[in-house]
Amino acid sequence: MSDDQACRSCGASFIYQAGGRVCSREIAIIETGVYDGVLYWQCPFCKIIRHRWKLGTELRTLADAVLRTHFPHLAA
Repeated sequence: MSDDQACRSCGASFIYQAGGRVCSREIAIIETGVYDGVLYWQCPFCKIIRHRWKLGTELRTLADAVLRTHFPHLAA
């Protein structure tokens, strides 16, 4: 689960309670063969994508390449 409790774009809350546990609605995107873990996050409400990695890092470059593959309209 990411550290954010609400979407930075639409403001929707990610946090909810289920069976006494605190859970997140935020979608963790994992790409097998690219990175062994969450590559980026997506809001289930507005579908905005939020990077996990800082700009200029190797993992951000990998995540950007994956995003351009899945979302070609993002390539500029």
